[in-house]
Amino acid sequence: MTRFIGGEDDKNQVNKPNVLVSAFCLFFTFLVSLYCTMTFYEFVADKNFGHYAYVGYITMLLHTMGSISKLKIAGAEDVFYDLRILTDYATQVLVIPSLTIELWTQRGIGSSEVTLISLALGGMAFLFFVAMEYKRRDITDLVVLLNVIFIVLANLACTEDRLLLYSLTAYIIFAVAYVATKRHSSDNPTLDNIFHVAMSIVLLLTLIDLEPSSYKPTPINWLVGEDQ
Repeated sequence: MTRFIGGEDDKNQVNKPNVLVSAFCLFFTFLVSLYCTMTFYEFVADKNFGHYAYVGYITMLLHTMGSISKLKIAGAEDVFYDLRILTDYATQVLVIPSLTIELWTQRGIGSSEVTLISLALGGMAFLFFVAMEYKRRDITDLVVLLNVIFIVLANLACTEDRLLLYSLTAYIIFAVAYVATKRHSSDNPTLDNIFHVAMSIVLLLTLIDLEPSSYKPTPINWLVGEDQ
């Protein structure tokens, strides 16, 4: 378990010369998160808020908005420091599980309640972090592993024309990004930039497999090689 909140070193790292890169990555991730949220709301959920995927999308929106204050643009105070610390961990334990449940539900793969296990574990790890200010890396690792297993099982259960290959790619990207940027570090600007871009890719790829009805956004057309 790793002490996370209260360190001064991570606060001081914002003065490094990669502020512009961090700003670009944050705004890019924010726009992607907003884009996926709006597309899901209108073309997948049919303007219904009763979907687990919103947990992941809103978590990403809150995290990127909170992270913008970290840049201290024009000398502004980092007023969202505590929110950023909390949502940073939430991106690791809540986003992927919520998307997994949504994918299983949308594709009618077995009992989607099975995938609630990973979301419950992620929620437990997050609540433990809020209460104790410690990351439970053992639970976090288990959440990541379970979701990779679930997406593999989903592909095995699907017919050939219904495979979730984009989501499988997204989950592999997430797992690699988590291990490389989050598992052994707290608040490194360069690693955070990599993780933010990786999460943007994850959101876009999983959105493809959620199959927005009667609509294929431009980025999705480009990814799947289709014209508008």
